[in-house]
Amino acid sequence: MGTNGNNTKSTEKTASHSVDFKVGGTTGSHEFTFKSDTTKNGTKVSFVPVDDTAYYKLYPGGKSPSLWVNEGSVSNQGTVNEDIEEYVSVVKSKTASLSSEPSGTVSAEWSGNHEGSDTFTVSGKTITFSKVTTGVLKCSFTATYDSLEITCKETVKVLVIASTDDRKGSKTIDFTGSGTQRATYLTIKDACSKEILESVSVYIDKNDGDGYQFIGTTNSSGQLYLGDLITKKKYKLKMKKTGYQDSESDTIKNDEFTVPEESTTSG
Repeated sequence: MGTNGNNTKSTEKTASHSVDFKVGGTTGSHEFTFKSDTTKNGTKVSFVPVDDTAYYKLYPGGKSPSLWVNEGSVSNQGTVNEDIEEYVSVVKSKTASLSSEPSGTVSAEWSGNHEGSDTFTVSGKTITFSKVTTGVLKCSFTATYDSLEITCKETVKVLVIASTDDRKGSKTIDFTGSGTQRATYLTIKDACSKEILESVSVYIDKNDGDGYQFIGTTNSSGQLYLGDLITKKKYKLKMKKTGYQDSESDTIKNDEFTVPEESTTSG
């Protein structure tokens, strides 16, 4: 794709350059791309059937694709705008690639020296220069993605396909993971005084589709047995006590927890 340079170098600098995003032709760049939502999935690459929800970003968003799965279910939770700033390396080539398809104008400037062209167009994720170019291009643009949630009750590999009349994409998601259950206890204290709190009503959302369930109230030691919960899984939590703000109304980040591998946890 690149070409060999010669011994004579023509080095240029330019401040900035903006181009309008163009949808052009039917090229390999016009596909749907799945990316793990690491804010929600963390580093997880294998999911536990029934208990886990896999969260994925589908680029580009807002295309109203048809979604198909071989097992389980997939739902589109809506379209999100994402501002992206990245550096694209070009080595003796007329083309380079952005990480995502822009939804509008791409602003770009060269980082340091470069050789070749200042003129380029963007089609899909592909940047095309008017001649062979070398350099590092700093690109800023907005991309859109659809937020997908995938669940499955069976121990299988789940194939998700997104398609429209002019593009398609697929992702295989591993739902063969297993979780270890641990007896889990919650200890509740006053956030300021660290005083043990009893008679706190506790509700947990186990991400099983049933919403928040009342578990019980803390004893005189501020403790409550939550049950046998799956390790490394994130649970949502609500706490209520007379004289205190409900946990979902205060500004303290105590609305969820992840079960550690140890059998007892304090929170």
